[in-house]
This record gives sequence, C-alpha cells and structure tokens, in this order.
Amino acid sequence: MSSRVWIVGPIAWDTVIYLPSMPKPGKFVQAIQTIERPGGTAANAAIALATTGTETGFVGYLGNEHLSAQLRTTLEKSELKHLSITALEGPPSHVLIFVDEKGERTILGISPDRLDQVTLKGVDLRPGDIVVFLLWREHFAQDLALAKEKGCITVVGAEALALDISADIAIGSRSDITNIEVNSELFARIPRIALTNGKDGADEYMQGSHIHQPSVATNIVDTTGAGDAFLAGYVSVIARGEKVDGEALLVGSKWSAAAIATESSIPPHWKVVEK
Repeated sequence: MSSRVWIVGPIAWDTVIYLPSMPKPGKFVQAIQTIERPGGTAANAAIALATTGTETGFVGYLGNEHLSAQLRTTLEKSELKHLSITALEGPPSHVLIFVDEKGERTILGISPDRLDQVTLKGVDLRPGDIVVFLLWREHFAQDLALAKEKGCITVVGAEALALDISADIAIGSRSDITNIEVNSELFARIPRIALTNGKDGADEYMQGSHIHQPSVATNIVDTTGAGDAFLAGYVSVIARGEKVDGEALLVGSKWSAAAIATESSIPPHWKVVEK
C-alpha cells in the first residue's frame, strides 16, 4: 500500500505569453502566442502525482468567479481523491508567465497571494501520510507542527533550508538556496534533501550519502511545471516505500524532462512518461 499524499499550496490561472526574446527595458517585443490555462505549482504537482495511482489530496484556495470555476472543474476532472478547498471572495491566484525563445519562463503574480487563508485544520491526516508544503509560508509552521503531531512524513520546499524549520525531506531547485551549503547542520533539521539544477541534473543528499542524477535529454519547449513534475515523480517513489538508491531522482528527472517538452503548466500524465 502506498502512503497517502497531501499537497498544500496554490492553484492558479496561468496567462502564458510566448516571446521570441525577453524585451529589454523600454523596448517592444511582439508575442508569438498567448495561452490561457490552469496551473499553480502545488496543484500541478498534485494532479500529476495522482496519475501514478497514489492516493493524493490537494489543499488550497479558490475565489468565486469564472476563473475559479474553471480551476475547480480542472481539479474535479483530475484523478485527485481528496480536495480541501478554502472558498474566498474575489479571484483565485492568477499569474502571467513569459516564456522566451529558450523555453525559460519568468512568472509575474497579478492577483493577491492569499495562501495565508489555507490550513490543514479539518483535513483527515493519518499516521504515515505524506504532507508536502511546496511553497513555504510562515503561517504554515502551525500546519507543519500539526502534520508531525499526526505522525505524517513532512516535505518542504528548498527555500525552507534557509529557515529554522525541521522536516523529513526538502525538495526544490538549487537556485532557491543560493549561498547555502548542504552539510551536517542542515541534516540535523532535514535529513533528506533533493535538489534540481537544470541541465546539470539533480542531486539527493543524506548524511554520508550523495547521489547524482544526470539530466534526461529532452526538447525544451516550456520549462513551466518542470519542478512540479520532478516533485511528483520523486514523491511517488517515496509514497511507494521503494528503497532503491537513486530511483526517486530518476523518476523525477524523467517526468521533468517530459514536462519541459510540452506547452502546459500541468505535467503530462504518468502513463505518457513511463512509456
């Protein structure tokens, strides 16, 4: 039996603008195309993870207008088993994503961040569940403590490595931990750390252990969702309880490569990746 997984964080509406190049200050650039689509890093990862057959729940918020309705439909049509959605007045999270000629994306938030309204209180947490705080916010400290109290495995984003936070696993991009050295001091708080590093692959660190996974060759179209796909793949292996060294890194890297090759915020279905 796999562990249940709860992913906490944003679902968002993505307005994606593909550009021939990022404009310089004061200059004009004509967009190649614009796509409106569902996204949001936590929802992306949760929807993807659910396609592996892992019992997955998403904890986030939505507003009460048309974009929120479309996002709710996306969640309800996915393979997610549990939804804990805080209903708020106004819009959901909404972002502009600029994708340049190399497929690299830049994100600009255009609606208020209301993750402070999201909580695990009332969620049916059980011992052995995995709880993922993909984007760390200070107010999540209470929910992190609740998850630990319930006997859950806790996962935080890499930015939490710079804070006085204890969890079982940290996952994220190496760019999120500039000037932070992975050492025994970090392992005392977070004993397992997985970091992606773009074309240089990914690394997993534990006390006395370091595994490197080279990047998987792919056609770079749009890097949106690459980190979400990596997390989904990595956590899917953890949820199954597999102990093969480097397996979580490999699955995460394969899924990330597949995500980069698509024009989508939500990573492709696991069945597509595992072919």
